[in-house]
Amino acid sequence: MASVRSSKLKIDGARCDRAVYEDLYDFLDPSDPNDAGLDEDSDGLTNLEEFEAGTIPDDDSDDDGLKDGEEISTHSTSPLEADSDDDGANDGVEVIDSTFNPNIADTDGDGINDGPELKGGLLPRDATASSPTIIHRYTFDDSAGPAVAGSTVVDLIGGANGTIVGSGGNWTGGALAIPGGDGATADAAYVNLPNGLLSPLDHTTFEVWYTLRSSQNWGRLWDFGSSEGGEITTTMTGATQGQDYYICSASLGTNLASQRHTIKNLDVLSPGGSTGPVDGNEEAFDFANANELDQEYHVVGVWTSDLDGGG
Repeated sequence: MASVRSSKLKIDGARCDRAVYEDLYDFLDPSDPNDAGLDEDSDGLTNLEEFEAGTIPDDDSDDDGLKDGEEISTHSTSPLEADSDDDGANDGVEVIDSTFNPNIADTDGDGINDGPELKGGLLPRDATASSPTIIHRYTFDDSAGPAVAGSTVVDLIGGANGTIVGSGGNWTGGALAIPGGDGATADAAYVNLPNGLLSPLDHTTFEVWYTLRSSQNWGRLWDFGSSEGGEITTTMTGATQGQDYYICSASLGTNLASQRHTIKNLDVLSPGGSTGPVDGNEEAFDFANANELDQEYHVVGVWTSDLDGGG
């Protein structure tokens, strides 16, 4: 790199001139000025530009997943710092995901840096995601009496009213009591909510207050998703299998000492696609909370984007 005259380079805390730099690498010849214009590591920077930028000719000096030339020419990020804006998110992650700006620590200006937002399941370009609001609320506080099939379950905020399906349900004046039973054969009541409540959301939180009166096999607190037989509109489901779903069960089978959050992804094209591997297996998270009968419990579930269309 004989064309370099006075540039300096930081290496391991020390400074060296062009001759020392060229001696570090076998592919550089201090007596050959032509190698200054070559790009030994194919990272978009010539050998001379690598020297001037302080990078090393091994494609990705800071190991952030971006080539040195790409960082300088395309993204204006530092090829020597894996996290150019020091926000806790790697430059490579911020560039790949369009919800980030790799040169702004707090892309949406909500007071939370992008890295912590990513880890917390928030959107770095959406300040409102840091201050969520309730979009649906079902209080189940109708006057005491039978909850007959076809009755409306009012959404006080979003207007996405549900409907009682099946028989045996009762309003208590402050809750909805449903009897449970074998979902394949029994005409047991449940609440059917409108389609599409979950699929358009990147991040959402569910809160449920419940009291168990008996042990039911995989008694659902909520069950969002699609099934191979299409939409279920009756109580007798037969052998219909779920395709993509997000479920919270109040018991692990009939074991009241454990509960399960689980997702399944079988149909990549349906809402919920990219939710875990497309292999038809459940991705379960079991947790121990020794439920007792006739005791009220509060459970919270969070659905958050995996940055690839699913959660």
